[in-house]
Amino acid sequence: MQSRDLLRVIQSFLSERFNLGEDRLPEEEVGALIRKGVEFRGFNVWVLVCAIIVASIGLNVNSTAVIIGAMLISPLMGPIMGIGLAVGILDWPLYKKSLKNFLVMVTISLAASTLYFLITPLSAARSELLARTTPAIWDVGIALFGGMAGIVAMNSRERGNVLPGVAIATALMPPLCTAGYGLATAQWTYLAGALYLFFINTVFISLGTLAVTRVLRFRHVTLTDPRLLGRVRRVIWAVVLVTVLPSLFLAWNMVRASLREQSLEQFLTREFQFPGTRVLAWEMDVRARPPRLDVMLVGQPLSPEVKELLRARRGVYQLQEIELVFHQEGARLDDGLLAGRDAGPVQRLPEAGGLLESRLRQVETELGFWRPDRQESARLLREARAIQPGLQDLILAPALRVQTEPADTVLLAHVVSTKGLTAQEQDRLRTWLGERLGQRTVLLRTEP
Repeated sequence: MQSRDLLRVIQSFLSERFNLGEDRLPEEEVGALIRKGVEFRGFNVWVLVCAIIVASIGLNVNSTAVIIGAMLISPLMGPIMGIGLAVGILDWPLYKKSLKNFLVMVTISLAASTLYFLITPLSAARSELLARTTPAIWDVGIALFGGMAGIVAMNSRERGNVLPGVAIATALMPPLCTAGYGLATAQWTYLAGALYLFFINTVFISLGTLAVTRVLRFRHVTLTDPRLLGRVRRVIWAVVLVTVLPSLFLAWNMVRASLREQSLEQFLTREFQFPGTRVLAWEMDVRARPPRLDVMLVGQPLSPEVKELLRARRGVYQLQEIELVFHQEGARLDDGLLAGRDAGPVQRLPEAGGLLESRLRQVETELGFWRPDRQESARLLREARAIQPGLQDLILAPALRVQTEPADTVLLAHVVSTKGLTAQEQDRLRTWLGERLGQRTVLLRTEP
């Protein structure tokens, strides 16, 4: 087979597979569907308000399923696709109507979400909410191809479940709710990040709709004036550039932060290997000048020479610009507890562990309730959050004297966090509490 024939076969195969003509709805029907979605009055207003409240509750309690449900019932997609169609076919009355309804929708959404977050007793920013405050270039791709998928599906007689999938993927509702949270709590960085993410979604869903209308050769409503088309193209490119450039900068910062964190993990894992000493926690402050790495150590204190050697080794991991600060009280650890990184918490039960546990249960039963020291607990909670972000409450009970050989005391600590703590996180928190309060044995209870 000659190369020309092979090329024709490939071309025929691709045109058959990617043909958008089969099962395509008439252009008028597609336009009517989009125009119907642009309408915003009556039932649509109530659906939007309900969807906003549902999404706000989902973000507030960190429920992904609830957030997805709110995105499915939200009518926000209609005016955005209307804007893209209007620009694609040069239908300026449709453009004005879509833009007007879009702005009204955004205003109502912000008002409803702000009101919810003003009255809710839960004020902590959970992971689902925080995920909507740091947009990047990847969100541009999601919105663009999501918008394209949506308009392609609307041209098909068998749309299937594409439109619900587009509503979930492009996630218009959660950023608006997050912006309402930022307004309600006066956290302006959250407000700015969420609004920027919503702006990205809006612009590129519209752009995806516009692109497909041009590929499918939708007819222009107004006369095609080359000068008008030139102005429209320039405005589109200007909006695209203004939208994309900050996302590129944010994406680069995210990549740099990820690479830096990998280097830090390698640095701490490979270089901080000393008998009788281990890293309990570390924190990186990128806002400091220069950036500062605080390392909390437990065990035998490191000598000044060792500390200088560790500072000199920063360059091997491209961390030479970072200030390295050590925090260590000089507490001693038993060598047996540091035989390996997974040796367990410092406050491990002694050999008579079974007897200690049994006696502890007996004492708890006799007490019948906890007698928490709230003042001490509140002070320690602030410190503990640096060790384990996401802690909501820390309740300490008085140390219980347990008659074992040798005699021991047990500190009871009840921890409430925004998410379940892993075994490693519990060990780290238990170790810190023991060293901080001078207790050999800490019994940690976690919630949830």
